[in-house]
Amino acid sequence: MLPRTVFLARLIGLFLIVMAAAMVLNKAFMLATMTAIVHQPALILTFGMILLPVALAMVIGHNVWSGGPAPVVVTLVGWAMLAKSAVLLLPTPAASLSLYQAVRFEDFYYGYVAVITVIGLYLAYAGFRPRPSAAPRERTSGAGSSGTH
Repeated sequence: MLPRTVFLARLIGLFLIVMAAAMVLNKAFMLATMTAIVHQPALILTFGMILLPVALAMVIGHNVWSGGPAPVVVTLVGWAMLAKSAVLLLPTPAASLSLYQAVRFEDFYYGYVAVITVIGLYLAYAGFRPRPSAAPRERTSGAGSSGTH
């Protein structure tokens, strides 16, 4: 894997694991916070404005669609972040509230937590697992070797 993929897999994986743990431990607070945020258009705009450059950096800097599942998952997370920033920035406040209600965040809370956990665990594993070292190169020595290559 590319060093950039390893870094992003570690970063995103650990972030998602911590977020999932916080969501499990603080369900009532998380639900109250999400409900409060969707009723504050200025916060939605602010979060969209913060997320957009981060998402663009991910999409521009890591648009890798080959090399195994980990690079593709990192790329998909970047595109998902870009889509989320568009959803935060483009609809009217009323449309944003309707969308929040449509995804039924409270009803499917632990399903969302499960998805976040699985993606986070996979990316952390992919980012931190030991890499096979390259086979040692053969040294040429002995008869017929002039010492220059």
